[in-house]
Amino acid sequence: MSKKVVIHAGPGKTGTSAIQFWLKNNTPELRKHAIFYPDHLLDNNGVSCGNLQAILTRDESGKCYLDPNKTSILLDDFLASSNQVLLLSSEFFFYEIEALHQAIQPHIEVEFIVYLRDPVEQIESGHNQGVKRHRVKSELHIPLDFRFAQIDYLEQILASNKRIKLNIRPYDVTLFHGGSILSDLLYEIGCNAKVPHVARVNQSYCYQAHEFKRIANHFPIDNFESKLDKILQSYQGETPVFSKIKPERYSDLKQSVTSRLERFVDAHSELNYLSTWVDIVKLSPQKPYTERALTQEELQSVVEYIKQQSLAVFELLKHCIAKHPDLLLPNEHFYQCFNVVPEKSTEITGIDNYTLLAKKLLSNKNGQSADVLREVALHFERCGDLGNAQKFMEVAHRLRPNGGYIRLKLNDYRIAKIELNEASGNKYMRMLSNKLKYFNPFK
Repeated sequence: MSKKVVIHAGPGKTGTSAIQFWLKNNTPELRKHAIFYPDHLLDNNGVSCGNLQAILTRDESGKCYLDPNKTSILLDDFLASSNQVLLLSSEFFFYEIEALHQAIQPHIEVEFIVYLRDPVEQIESGHNQGVKRHRVKSELHIPLDFRFAQIDYLEQILASNKRIKLNIRPYDVTLFHGGSILSDLLYEIGCNAKVPHVARVNQSYCYQAHEFKRIANHFPIDNFESKLDKILQSYQGETPVFSKIKPERYSDLKQSVTSRLERFVDAHSELNYLSTWVDIVKLSPQKPYTERALTQEELQSVVEYIKQQSLAVFELLKHCIAKHPDLLLPNEHFYQCFNVVPEKSTEITGIDNYTLLAKKLLSNKNGQSADVLREVALHFERCGDLGNAQKFMEVAHRLRPNGGYIRLKLNDYRIAKIELNEASGNKYMRMLSNKLKYFNPFK
């Protein structure tokens, strides 16, 4: 048997966390089968980026790029070993498949394994993950011109003349070899290791925990967010599964999705085995539609659970909320659950001057006043001037008090101002910007 590299490239929300958790903790078993899986870190919830750091490097902006030195060292070590398969796994590899093939194939055979999940499920799961781990505060919004970016990318690879060895697997428990995604992956790489029951990693929130976390994300909870996340994963509310897509919109999306999948499979004869999966996607029902504000009793129940599970986390959360009593929250009961009296934002010195300037900027009365002021505020933010950014956003909020994005940005500015000094506030904004950058449910 000749040596080869197998790269599991996700994509995200297709069981990557569970796969990487097992692989990392079972490297001795893998080596019995001549498979080398490089070590990597796990966070407190057992979640990681997989082997991202083994061959990719992030630049200052947070963008990942293929690191030739890392790749060369890893391949040299593998070729010098007695192992037959170098197995790498990370969802961040998905959009790097072509670059990875170009870098590795000249030296050794490389194969890519990816999993296709129902795109509608993936949209919802991606948003839920954003709320859980990426400080997403907004409601789920699916653009009318929704793009099938992952399928488009796979189509691009299949249509190229680069002869990339690509194994596309269906993400559905009824179609997995051995009944789990892990046993399916091992089967596809030719490993007959026995896989016991795979523990669930990064479990989904119930609706009550999801909405609680979405509100909590308005506050600077970074120092204890992973601990709060772990607690909320175990909270059992009255709505364990849910969908936030309106039924009529869900139906339209389903039709669009199945049509796109059918075209994709029909265009490539080697993918005929995916037809059964496409039929499953077409017939799968929507989870119960749930879209409402939590009652004070529901919020209080979550608060009490957090307090029972970890008094330390509860105290940190309460202190954080009490420190910022002037944020614009989507639920009026949230502050009350922590015995915090909400306050109106303190008047900003010189705000009248900005109001006059705003009137001059908007003298054409084009009906988009708040939009203009919002963009002016964002311009000042990009320039690092959070003081002026907040002042213009405050005026925009006066004109459009229910504007969702304006409210979110205004909360960020208020936190940055109160949290630390101006330099640290700018650091907070950069951190927040970078954290949200990695979450994109439509990519």
